Amino acid sequence: MQGIKTSQPRVAKLMREENIRSIIRMKYLVTTASSHKYPVVDNKFDQRFSVKKMNQAWVSDLTYVATADFFPLIDLR
Repeated sequence: MQGIKTSQPRVAKLMREENIRSIIRMKYLVTTASSHKYPVVDNKFDQRFSVKKMNQAWVSDLTYVATADFFPLIDLR
């Protein structure tokens, strides 16, 4: 297959005429402050989440939801 030489405005015009839009991906946004002074807890699970009895291990997840103004923290337990 051989390419066709054209310009960006021509491609934009053809896309408008055919009602075609490109997929625009958001830039990666870092929400973790890795350079803080607080101690980091050891990973005692090491990705092994099976336990022998109830209440032997507890885990949680912190989720941030992006809004127009800020990132409110949603704590899912």
